[in-house]
Amino acid sequence: MLTMLFQHVAYADSPLKVAVAGLNHDHVYLLLNLYKEKKVEIIGIAEANNILADKIQTQYNLPKSVFIQISLHY
Repeated sequence: MLTMLFQHVAYADSPLKVAVAGLNHDHVYLLLNLYKEKKVEIIGIAEANNILADKIQTQYNLPKSVFIQISLHY
């Protein structure tokens, strides 16, 4: 998956649209840095941890509209 992402980013004329399922994985920072470089467009982020979502929103200057509030019930 990451190989395909790098290929697209390297050769694309327009940013790749991506959605993120959870922000607690190390590889998500690759996507967030590509967002800062305007190489990907983040169209949605699903995250149950509001504190983490707020931190990432502020740190990467993401619009609040891309965040999807979810709750996990087991």
